Amino acid sequence: MKNNPTIQFGLKLKNSKIIIFSMPKVNLITPPDQMYNQNISILLIDPKDDIKNDFNNVLKTNTNDINLYLWETQIDHNDYKWLIQVINSVDKIIIDLDNTNVDRWLVGYILSFGKCFYVLNQIDNKHYEMINSNRIYDLKSIQNELEKNK
Repeated sequence: MKNNPTIQFGLKLKNSKIIIFSMPKVNLITPPDQMYNQNISILLIDPKDDIKNDFNNVLKTNTNDINLYLWETQIDHNDYKWLIQVINSVDKIIIDLDNTNVDRWLVGYILSFGKCFYVLNQIDNKHYEMINSNRIYDLKSIQNELEKNK
């Protein structure tokens, strides 16, 4: 018996056991770029490596495409216009106050958004809590917030 494979597609396709797995896509966006689509958009501001690793672990259980905006002051310190535009357009903001060098006036502006979550472990500053009560100690709690946006 000859092995004659047949290729079927379209209406002739009879094999109903085809399963297509698709991994969610993460678009990493840095200044000066922006992306306009319907994906969940998250801005990370000055994250330390452990915050980046925590965020990576959160993404492992995520099932949606995500736009991840990354601002690192040491690299992007001259483009506050981009940062302010992105702050206004994203769904969630995560700022690492232990690691940031963003000007204090801008930190106050960022914290004024209800969609902003901040990491603050090194100092206990109640002034930030008066502006924003979304203090987090790790990114496990943000995982629930991502699930709300599904």
